[in-house]
Amino acid sequence: MSDEQILEGSDAGERPLLSYRQSWLAWAGPVLMLLVCVALCVAGQHYLPEFFWIFAGLAALLVLCMGYRIAQVRSVHLYADSKGVWLYQGILPWSRGAVGVKWRDMEDAAFTAGFSSWLFNSYTVRVGNRFSQQSEILVHNIANGREAVTRLNELQGRFCGRSDRRDD
Repeated sequence: MSDEQILEGSDAGERPLLSYRQSWLAWAGPVLMLLVCVALCVAGQHYLPEFFWIFAGLAALLVLCMGYRIAQVRSVHLYADSKGVWLYQGILPWSRGAVGVKWRDMEDAAFTAGFSSWLFNSYTVRVGNRFSQQSEILVHNIANGREAVTRLNELQGRFCGRSDRRDD
């Protein structure tokens, strides 16, 4: 998916200032589940050959469901432009779109740290809205999420005219 498709709701020609996607860790769950389910269907076909078509249909349905889940993971895109921070996601026409927080409404960006987050460099990122918790952005397994949070906070300071330096 190109940046032009993702930014269809913003000004024409505007490029994201930064862009992040989910890490490989977000793909691991659906792929592992798919492999286990297909292995169970193949084993069922082997040990119960009289139910071959039932297991074949079940395996095909599982492949379709997991393919949809993988496509959903692929559609998640966290980006920032001159107006704010946005999370684009969804593949079906009625479920895709962007939600966001404008720079002036942004409280701060933060990440959730833990051993697995540190090990795989895949963090949960939260972009808070100072007026409403329902409008905040929360997205899991963002690759380089710690860097994303740092850059988002710097951009917010730049766009809102704040400086993190303190004069003593």
